[in-house]
Amino acid sequence: MAVSETLKPQNVVGVCGTPGQGNHMILVLKLLDGLIVQARYSTYGCVVAETCGQWLCDEIEGKSLSYASTIDEKQLIRGTGEMPLGREHCPRLAIEALKNAIEQIEK
Repeated sequence: MAVSETLKPQNVVGVCGTPGQGNHMILVLKLLDGLIVQARYSTYGCVVAETCGQWLCDEIEGKSLSYASTIDEKQLIRGTGEMPLGREHCPRLAIEALKNAIEQIEK
């Protein structure tokens, strides 16, 4: 029996910034029937950005898109702790990549 198109996972990529040209975050979501069954990130090597990307992936994996769309920078900071001086942009990278991914889904 063939798997229905609605049951096949869909991969969506969200990006904030430009890889190779400074601060950036790439977020890859695997969706199945409205749920985020897998979330992975890639960033430019900053430990704080990596922490933000990992927290976000852990938070949204297994959750609905509608839940993921409610996460904001303040929630991410509460989950990871205060940002070190000069790294205040890191939560924004993760959240903007998530927003970009959600925009791709809505198109």
